[in-house]
Amino acid sequence: MLHKINPFKCCSLKNSIYFFAAVAAIASLTGCRLDPEKELQQEWYVTDYHTPLADGTTSSPVNVLKLYKNGKYSQFGNYSNFSFGIWRYDKDKHIFRLHPLQTKQDILDSYYYINEMKPGFMQVSLFRNLPMKPGTEELFFSLEAAATGKSSFDPYKPEMHTWRQKPRRSETDLQISERVKAYLIFVKTMYQHAIDHKFQSIAMNWYPHPLRMHYGNGVRMAYSDELDDWNSCFYDSVQAVKGYQCISGPFQKVKITPGKSKAERNLDIVEQLLRQMK
Repeated sequence: MLHKINPFKCCSLKNSIYFFAAVAAIASLTGCRLDPEKELQQEWYVTDYHTPLADGTTSSPVNVLKLYKNGKYSQFGNYSNFSFGIWRYDKDKHIFRLHPLQTKQDILDSYYYINEMKPGFMQVSLFRNLPMKPGTEELFFSLEAAATGKSSFDPYKPEMHTWRQKPRRSETDLQISERVKAYLIFVKTMYQHAIDHKFQSIAMNWYPHPLRMHYGNGVRMAYSDELDDWNSCFYDSVQAVKGYQCISGPFQKVKITPGKSKAERNLDIVEQLLRQMK
């Protein structure tokens, strides 16, 4: 299914591993209707994925992939995994490559072969090595460019995630407070971004949640067994607790305004917390 050709698919060139299977369909096309490199420069959300040996879909290891016009990228996945780096599109091979420069864990370069592309949608195969050979795919993804509105708020920029960089030495109380503020600014930006784009729901499993705001009927502080990814952002567990307290203290004074959407409610809560921390 992932390798079918349709009238919107961009042309595969002779160096592509799928050239011989697609040549008959491509011959009937008069030309590419999309510029793949420009089409890639968007905010992509994974809608489903499967492994080569699985027929069904399950929770995706990648949730968001943002490909910037300047050649940089941001990628976020389950369990607070992320990577920032550079991306390049290879027209001849019909692939785009992600080269990580900063990650939570060591990962290899990623090579995504574009099986199908149309406006706002693509299906890709993930390879870890070149040359790409049929049968060595690691995963198959379907992605949609869901952010179709206009917003000056971008929660995916690398500079929005400085709070995730574990310090190499013990921090002062002021530095811990600034780290927490950076986290709250990120969350504020994320909710404003969601409101601006009119998102009906937001993936919540790709960043830490010391403040649990994804419930529709309430908001609470996270329990101790829900803080592993939050704790990993600090020098040690003692400083992670201080960071948690930077939020839990002001949280006692937060007032929840009824009648707002969940995203609007959460944005208001974060703004209240930031005002108290000044």
